[in-house]
Amino acid sequence: MCTTHYHGAVIASDKRKRLITYTVLGVGVCVGIGLLLAAQGLVDRKLEAKVYGYPHRTLEYLGKAQVRFQRSDRDEDGLRDFAGSLQELGDGRCITEDLASGDVGRYHYFVVPPVVSHGWAFRADPAEVTTSALFYYMDQTFQVRAQAGRPASASSLVFYDPLDGLTGTYPLPKSTTQPENLHAMPEPSRTP
Repeated sequence: MCTTHYHGAVIASDKRKRLITYTVLGVGVCVGIGLLLAAQGLVDRKLEAKVYGYPHRTLEYLGKAQVRFQRSDRDEDGLRDFAGSLQELGDGRCITEDLASGDVGRYHYFVVPPVVSHGWAFRADPAEVTTSALFYYMDQTFQVRAQAGRPASASSLVFYDPLDGLTGTYPLPKSTTQPENLHAMPEPSRTP
């Protein structure tokens, strides 16, 4: 009778060890998943700060996503074509869900139709349109063009070139209150 009791204690001890092992593994898996989610949130916040805060960077990011989409046939239609919408880029896991919605960082982004097999273009329009607001455009050349007060196009001035960086040639609207030549401003009066 003692052996049976002892044998039952050994079995109970084995069950307890397995239960503890599975509990520790379960907690470890939960902690690991939590860390992965936290890391993903950190990556999203970094992307938001580094990319979404600057329209020319967001357009460059979209351009790279468009190339990835085309090279790896993300829509699995057997064609090496480009995405016709941001949603399609999102569905192909080339961009984040936030960017696939089109509205990030005070700008609205969208694919400029028509997208053809050999080219694409994106536009970024400010959410709040003013006469001094910059509109952006980028096509497969990866040159970002800008226009103040109205939508940018392929004929707008180059704002950012991936080889040269910011060009400093973005257009600024001329104010009717400022003279054309700043040196022609009248001298301030020097009366004592």
